[in-house]
Amino acid sequence: MKKFKALLATSALALAIPFGLVQAESDSVEQQGSAQETQVLNQDSQAFSIFTEDVNQKLLDIYSKYDLNQPFSEEDAAYVKSHTIPVNPGEFSTLAVKSSSFYGKGSGVFSSVETSGTVTVDIGVINNQVDVNMVTRDTTSKYHSYIGNNLQFTAIGLIGSDGLGKVADFDLPSSTSNGNYDKLVGTKKFVASVAYYSAVPTGKVSDPGNTQTINVTMN
Repeated sequence: MKKFKALLATSALALAIPFGLVQAESDSVEQQGSAQETQVLNQDSQAFSIFTEDVNQKLLDIYSKYDLNQPFSEEDAAYVKSHTIPVNPGEFSTLAVKSSSFYGKGSGVFSSVETSGTVTVDIGVINNQVDVNMVTRDTTSKYHSYIGNNLQFTAIGLIGSDGLGKVADFDLPSSTSNGNYDKLVGTKKFVASVAYYSAVPTGKVSDPGNTQTINVTMN
């Protein structure tokens, strides 16, 4: 699987195939850049815009009903196919890497807490890699009992002759207790034949009696 370094501007403010063997491993992403690669990357990043808060929740509800390599119902498969990012088998190249920046802001008592970052997905024939760099922080420097980040990633692949199901499903989390800032820099490699996937980053903040998940908008 070829890799290249995708550098995207993030909102520097902080605040969801048939053989699905998942293998986690930390690594770093090689970085390089050219005008052509940046242009293609910016076009591909638009694919992430389908992940609205309502879509994310619906996808998570569907995923929770099934084990790895268990076929979705016909109705659930249709929704997943139309609300996740498809992988074109002809795209396995350095320009197939998709990356997007994101931003989210808390509300109410947590209106000063913000989340931002970048997620990059590199899908190969069977070797794949997901990278996330994100921050959640209180812009007023107020300390909270818990402040953290999470990227939930699900890969969908062919199950049996014509079914679809989860072939990889994992979280990349981080958290800080009694802090006003938390940063997640995470990488996971996995082996699976991927047809579709979803990537859902969220921030989270908690104080006694009040907890809030901070959903983001993908750019």
